[in-house]
Amino acid sequence: MMSRAWYIIRRLGAALLSSVSRFCNAAFLGGSTSESISARSYREPWPRAVKSINAALWVFERDHCRKAWHTEVSDARKTLARNDFLK
Repeated sequence: MMSRAWYIIRRLGAALLSSVSRFCNAAFLGGSTSESISARSYREPWPRAVKSINAALWVFERDHCRKAWHTEVSDARKTLARNDFLK
C-alpha cells in the first residue's frame, strides 16, 4: 500500500509532466494547452510519435497515447456536465 505522502508526490509529478507536455504542445507544435502531446499524437494520428511515446512509457502504462486521449475526453465531459452544458 502506498503511503499518502508518496501518493501526493506521484500525483503532483504526473500533473507537472502533463503541464510540461501541454506547454510544449502549445508553444512548439501549435496545439492547444488543453491537450497533451500524447493525446494529440493519438488524435491526429501521428503513428511515429504514438509508437515512440508508447515505447518510452511502456513500463508505466501500456498504450499510453490512447489512454491519455480517452482521459482528456472524459475530463472534458465531466467539466461540461459540472457546468450544465451536457444534459
